[in-house]
Amino acid sequence: SFSFDFYVTSASHRQNIGVATGGGDDPFDINKYKVIIDHIQIFNRALTQDEIKEYYNLHKERFVRPESFEVILYHATSPEKLQQQVASPMFYSPDIHTQSLTLHYRTIDPSLANLLYQTRVNHFTPVLPDPKGGYMTFFVKEKSKTSTDAMEAYNTEVSTAILADKRTQILNDYFSRLRLNADIKTLRLPNE
Repeated sequence: SFSFDFYVTSASHRQNIGVATGGGDDPFDINKYKVIIDHIQIFNRALTQDEIKEYYNLHKERFVRPESFEVILYHATSPEKLQQQVASPMFYSPDIHTQSLTLHYRTIDPSLANLLYQTRVNHFTPVLPDPKGGYMTFFVKEKSKTSTDAMEAYNTEVSTAILADKRTQILNDYFSRLRLNADIKTLRLPNE
């Protein structure tokens, strides 16, 4: 069964939203959200292996990963020094310590692996807080050859991607309907 808890708010909050939307009716009337509720039902059912396999086969490029990253780790106690290093790679400071590393995709934290994967070769990652204190950034020198594992290795990631795509589609549909039904009055154009 589906819970409507996320629609429950205080009476004053509902009244404020009703005023903001220009309607005197209760904006949380379930009948007004029939389409959204129908779409949300999608999330109540489990994805089948056939759906996951089909999505994986159609979007294989999203699940290709390098085996390892050749990086230079820059570590400092001050984020400003690292920002200077990122802005000018020839910058030298004795406060910045460097170390060449080979990081294997499967052995590092998934969020770090994703960050390194998203960073282009010969570029720096954003400055990050170091768990041991201080700050760090990585300069990505090289990404090893890419590999694609069997679909089973990406089962959770594929399921998450499917639900994220569906969520985005539902929200886009909802806001498109809102725009179509809205009474928008332009008070001032941005160029005026």
